Amino acid sequence: MKKTCVLFLFVLFSAFAYSSSYLALALDSYARSDWKNAIEHLQQAINNAKNEEDIETALYYLVMSLASSGNYKNAVNSANMFLSRYPESIKHPDIVYQRGRLYCLLSLYEKSLKEFHYFVQKYPTHRAVPSAYYWIGENLYLSGKLKEGRDVFSRVLLNYPTSPKAELAKQRISLIDQVANQRELLTLLKLNQEETTNLVTEYEKKQQDFEKSLNNYKEMPRSNSNDSQLVELELTLQEEKAKNAELYEKLLV
Repeated sequence: MKKTCVLFLFVLFSAFAYSSSYLALALDSYARSDWKNAIEHLQQAINNAKNEEDIETALYYLVMSLASSGNYKNAVNSANMFLSRYPESIKHPDIVYQRGRLYCLLSLYEKSLKEFHYFVQKYPTHRAVPSAYYWIGENLYLSGKLKEGRDVFSRVLLNYPTSPKAELAKQRISLIDQVANQRELLTLLKLNQEETTNLVTEYEKKQQDFEKSLNNYKEMPRSNSNDSQLVELELTLQEEKAKNAELYEKLLV
């Protein structure tokens, strides 16, 4: 009986040590940013875990490793599993934040916005709140809502000037302002082009009218009574034509 108990304890200890060794290897790989091995060891640690604490830890780092490796879809799946399985975990807010970030990286901007709005309302004192606001601005920026995005980035600069995201927010504001200036210039150019086109069309029409009138007068029968009148009219028409030619050159410039 005694030998049986000793054997059972040995097997139990070996199993615990076996699962713990995977977690230790995974955390070592994670610390070295070796995401491939970290993910492999974490999955093995989850499959061989003998308690919920190890599963919770391994699943948390699996989310982080998958996200860091660029495997965003699987990272979201693992985040969903963590949030469903451990709603009271102290790591729960971190995974909510990560899921919001992952949604943005997957171009799921509406989902990401919803997640970050929930995060800042649910955890207003969390250390990642400044970053969450930055990601709200990023979602708006990437979805084309530049003005709204700029307002949020300005809020990050104003309320969290020492945040690691403050400099990134400043850069985004600069880019948005450049885009706004470019759009304004393009609008002005478009308006000027339309105005120029209209003026050219008007000029060409007036020129045709002048030439038609001039030709008509030239073809009229001449007499002593109207020769001087015709000459005067021709001169007037030629002056107008010269003015139009000058206008046309300006329009071309």
